[in-house]
Parts: sequence; structure tokens; C-alpha cells
Amino acid sequence: PNHKCLDKKKILIVDDNKINQIVTQKVLEQYGMQHQTANNGQEALDIVQLNSFDAILMDINMPIMNGIESSKAIRSLNIETPIIALTATEFNNNENLENYGINSSIIKPYKTEELVSKLLSYTS
Repeated sequence: PNHKCLDKKKILIVDDNKINQIVTQKVLEQYGMQHQTANNGQEALDIVQLNSFDAILMDINMPIMNGIESSKAIRSLNIETPIIALTATEFNNNENLENYGINSSIIKPYKTEELVSKLLSYTS
């Protein structure tokens, strides 16, 4: 696949785990993507109201406001940015997530290729 189209894409990483943030940042940087980080769903909600992104990588289990609540809140602002859930738990089906405005999900720990191909499918 052509990764060139990921160059300069802006991705919001929402994760309460610093290590996870760094791992994801490194992957994005390898492909020339820019990123911003939120430590929980509330921060993500604040950030998306001020900045636009090409995609949001949303951890589901977080303190203060989890990924589901945050995604619902983001959608209630009519923000259409693709939201890809990063989750340690497998959902029975993606249907559940789509009800909350989440476009897709990736199970952690994920392979770099999997993340990159998801981003390609939503941002190109």
C-alpha cells in the first residue's frame, strides 16, 4: 500500500497510559504523521473542539471519561472525524461500537501494520 498519503496527517491519540502513547507516537512518526495526545476522554473532547484531525485513536478504558463516553460526546458536536477504538477487550461485534459513533476498533496489543492499514482506510 502507498503510505505516502499518511504523510502530514494529524492524529489525536487518546490514552491514559504514557507507554501506550509513546508506542503509538513512534508508529505515527515512522509514517510522517503528526500527533497530539489526550490523557482521557474529557481532554480529547476539549482538544477536538479547538483542532481538527484526520483520525482519532481512542482508548476505551480510561479514567474521568472513557472512550465510549468521549466518542458519544464528540459525535454530539457533529464532529465527523473517524474514531478508531484501541481496546484490550474484544467487543462481540463492531455494531456495539458504531452505536457510539466509533468507526472501527483494533485490539491491543496491535501490530503496526494493522494500525497503519486502518488509518489508511479512513484517511486516504
